[in-house]
Amino acid sequence: MHSISFALLVITVIFNTGLSANDKCENILKGFLVGQEVTSIGYKNLESMKKNLKIAMNEIRNELKVAIKKSEDGMRSAFSSLVKARGYVGGSYFDHSGGAADPLCLPSENPKFIESRTTFYAFIYGAEYQVNEIKDDRASLHDHKVPCAVCTRRGKSTVKMFPAMDDCPGNFSQEYNGTLMAGAYSHPSATQYTCIDKHPEALTGAGHINQNGRLFYTVSAACGSLKCPPYKNNKELACVVCSL
Repeated sequence: MHSISFALLVITVIFNTGLSANDKCENILKGFLVGQEVTSIGYKNLESMKKNLKIAMNEIRNELKVAIKKSEDGMRSAFSSLVKARGYVGGSYFDHSGGAADPLCLPSENPKFIESRTTFYAFIYGAEYQVNEIKDDRASLHDHKVPCAVCTRRGKSTVKMFPAMDDCPGNFSQEYNGTLMAGAYSHPSATQYTCIDKHPEALTGAGHINQNGRLFYTVSAACGSLKCPPYKNNKELACVVCSL
């Protein structure tokens, strides 16, 4: 059907012009061929544009990968520079009436010693979580040893723990939030309130054998001299560590 229409068009053009039949046919064919050539050039240009666009997109992807890697490396480097030491928590034995109240972050490698002949001294033990009665995933850390890190915070002059809060007040910036913990009330050893991260970790490779030492229990509100409400009796308290 299309070939018949094209033939009729050629015949019509031939009889409506003053040119000879051969000239007319030649002009028509030239025009047709020029159109084909223009179409071919356009197609080639389109393919070239596609190719160049693909190359440009690949270059952008590669540059983004490099930029992302540099950013990740920079963040790792910045974080690493904030952590000055890693180790595990040490402190006085929970059942000793003497000893120190504060926990320490002991180095995990190459501890240093001094020569001494004293026979009367304090001891330092490792620390364990006592969380078997908690009704969430933290219970799996019961009797596990407690890791720690000593950190700095650039441009911050104050770091403070706020008990019974999970967000920082005023212009403070949050470092982490978690659970308020301390020694059990019935144990004779003095302890300090400590804010343990809400996603606590266990010391790698230390197992979870019950060896005691310094023990961390959750801290619950005790109504009476503590006003209830707003506090609730026997409810565990949250905490947040903030910097300014």
